[in-house]
Formats: sequence, C-alpha cells, structure tokens
Amino acid sequence: MFSEDLYYELEEMLTLGFKNNVEYERYIELKDSYEEETLDYSFSIRELTNQLEVIINAKENDFPNLDECLHGEYLYLVNELKRLDFRLTFEMDILNYLNKLNSKKPVIYAGDLNVAHQEIDLKNPKANENNAGFTIQERNAFTNLLSQGYIDTF
Repeated sequence: MFSEDLYYELEEMLTLGFKNNVEYERYIELKDSYEEETLDYSFSIRELTNQLEVIINAKENDFPNLDECLHGEYLYLVNELKRLDFRLTFEMDILNYLNKLNSKKPVIYAGDLNVAHQEIDLKNPKANENNAGFTIQERNAFTNLLSQGYIDTF
C-alpha cells in the first residue's frame, strides 16, 4: 500500500473512531506499518500528546493540589512532542522536494541541519540522548536522507 494512501486511511480511522477491539488492533497494525515504512511517527505522537493533554486537564480539574512542577513538565513534554512532529513532517517534505529537484539536476543540500546523525558527531552523546537534534526519530530521518543517495560531510 502506498504510504500516502495509508496515511489517509489512518486519518479516516481516527476520525470515525473504533467500534471494537478488532478495528483498533487493525489501526495499530497499519500505524506500525506506516511508521516503519515512512519514519513518520505523527500518529503515535498525536496519541501520546492527546493522552498527556487529558492527564493535564484531569489534573487541573480533579487534582488541583498536585505539584505545579509536574504540570509544567507535562506541558513541556507535549510541546516537545509537537515540535518533533513538525520536525519530522518537515524532514519528509524536504526529502520529497530534494528528490524532485534531483530528478532534474544534481542537488547540493548544505547547511547546519541541526541533527547529530551518529554519536561521533557529539562531544557528549550519552548526555544528549533524546535532546532536540539527537532523538532517534531525527537520526532515523537523517539515515533515510542518506539512503536516498545524499552524502553527509562534516
């Protein structure tokens, strides 16, 4: 199945909702397949951010005495996940654009791409795990770019 078709099928499934576990399990199966094929984790990120927003709203309404720091951490996480979703969408869009240009003439894609592809690209990789620019999703998107024939130089 083409990834664009699968994307719209997943969107439709989310819009219509699930009537039973079989439909939900089918959605999970398709979502996992889509994410593996495209490295686009927007559906998983959307699920997680929605769950976190429910927790935040429940905390505000039902648990007003919980630590304010915890609330701030949830909001930070939701914003980071939304930023990552935007970043991964951008990575897919720019790769499609580069490939379209490359079909007409050779392309040089240069600049600071704000991603450390491998541990050797950072002084302290362990301290930077899951930080912006060194998340597994961003690194996988860069690997995908390289698999299309582009070359990383530093």
